[in-house]
Amino acid sequence: MKLTLAPDMVARRAEAEGLVDRHFGPEIGRLCQFGDLYRRKVEEAERCLAGGGCGPLLVAELSVRGGPARDRAEAILKRAEKARAGLADIEAARLAAKDRVRAAATPAALETVLSELGISR
Repeated sequence: MKLTLAPDMVARRAEAEGLVDRHFGPEIGRLCQFGDLYRRKVEEAERCLAGGGCGPLLVAELSVRGGPARDRAEAILKRAEKARAGLADIEAARLAAKDRVRAAATPAALETVLSELGISR
């Protein structure tokens, strides 16, 4: 009787999921790099548009870029929404990739998924 050991797909999938996270990490990091700063600017922009005046970050931006405070606050909120949408797109792609990794039934299928995503070991 011949004994054949199946590859440990649990461990292989876990490794592949880590590779997926590392693959998408730089783009997520780029969008989140100044996350705290942008959150504060958004808060100040919202406060400004609600009539609460300009906070120090908005004042700093106005001193460099000029223009009416309301226009600058609206621009900050527009950029923040664009960044959130971009981050959501990347997160959707990352989660879809991880789902494909989890669905791979064999080591060869797992390698195909990684290859199609442009991920190499």
